[in-house]
Amino acid sequence: MKKIGIAASMALCLILIATTASAGLFSEPAVTKAREFAQMIDSRKAEATYTQASTLVRLSRDQQEWSQTINRSYALLGPVQERTLVAVRSVQTFPKLPDRDYLIVQFNAQTVHKSQAAEVILMHQEGGDWLVADYSIR
Repeated sequence: MKKIGIAASMALCLILIATTASAGLFSEPAVTKAREFAQMIDSRKAEATYTQASTLVRLSRDQQEWSQTINRSYALLGPVQERTLVAVRSVQTFPKLPDRDYLIVQFNAQTVHKSQAAEVILMHQEGGDWLVADYSIR
């Protein structure tokens, strides 16, 4: 009985290791693209982020609304001074967007006016590339 418990525990550990390893490989390009996107926002290039984002962004809001939202957050919170990756998770649904395979990339961000903010970047694959489908910082 003890051997069965040990074997089951070892099998569970192997499954967890394999799942974590494949999730890491799967999400690394998405996280890199999310960081690049966030750095564009840091550089005050809201208009450029709109053109480089997914078609889902352009279908859900116009460029003026997108830029105003990003610029308003920047004005309220100030520039990001430090950003730390805290989570990457897969979801199939997201409010106001069609059901698809998405990755939520979440950073803890420290800004000039906020010691701890949640920066959330929704990613999905489009034409083989990871693109931003939504962005928020709170």
